[in-house]
Amino acid sequence: MSVNIRQARIYYAGGGIEHYANQKLAFAVWLALPNGIRAAFRATNDTRPVYPWDYVDV
Repeated sequence: MSVNIRQARIYYAGGGIEHYANQKLAFAVWLALPNGIRAAFRATNDTRPVYPWDYVDV
């Protein structure tokens, strides 16, 4: 899957990635994930790689 760094992203531990044009919406979705879902958030234009310790159970 191609990653668009010009959008906010939610990375899931299983390998899935969701892109969002609205960064505030993406952050709200990430915070609202149910317990047991391991995901990492990257803001718009954030080029840092996602490491295993970035996947938190929000």
